[in-house]
Amino acid sequence: RVLLYDLEDLKAAPLELTSTAKDPQGLQPARPILLGDTLIQGMGRLTRGQAVLVYTEPAGLRNLLRHPDASEANWNVGTDGKHLVWTHGKDPVYWEYTTRSIMTSPYTTGASELAPRRLRSDPNGAYDVNFAVGCGYAAHGLQGGSGLVVRIEDGRWWELPGTLDWTWGPVLSITCDEIIWWVATYRGTGVARV
Repeated sequence: RVLLYDLEDLKAAPLELTSTAKDPQGLQPARPILLGDTLIQGMGRLTRGQAVLVYTEPAGLRNLLRHPDASEANWNVGTDGKHLVWTHGKDPVYWEYTTRSIMTSPYTTGASELAPRRLRSDPNGAYDVNFAVGCGYAAHGLQGGSGLVVRIEDGRWWELPGTLDWTWGPVLSITCDEIIWWVATYRGTGVARV
């Protein structure tokens, strides 16, 4: 479930935005992204039917990216308020999408205003590993422990290889000078600066 609390009235009942039971495709909420007064919510199942919802107080909760069936899907959404970046999948075979593309659009909260543009293929389609976006770049961890950085302008990309002793996890932030990345090492977990 995704609940919104009124911080000015903590005794008030929270507003339930969405849940697996409320979703028309029975999708589960992923980690939300809060940007000012806007909430962007990924929804999905490990196997099929991912969607992206957006909530603003005046307009309520609505679809930003959703397909009526599991033939296509959208997941791993991230934004910095200037760009939206996500993975788009199609051609499902069993539990994965065989065609996966990293997509971008100028930031918007309206589905009709999206202007999707393909940046490049997504090497392995990790689910529920949201992109971090900033300063013209997007990055996220990949299945198998590698990390991916892609330039939004032209789709140029860099892969940071993972090893048995070093795994790139979720990206914590991107600035114009560095990427702050959660990592797991043979010594434990930590933060890396790239």
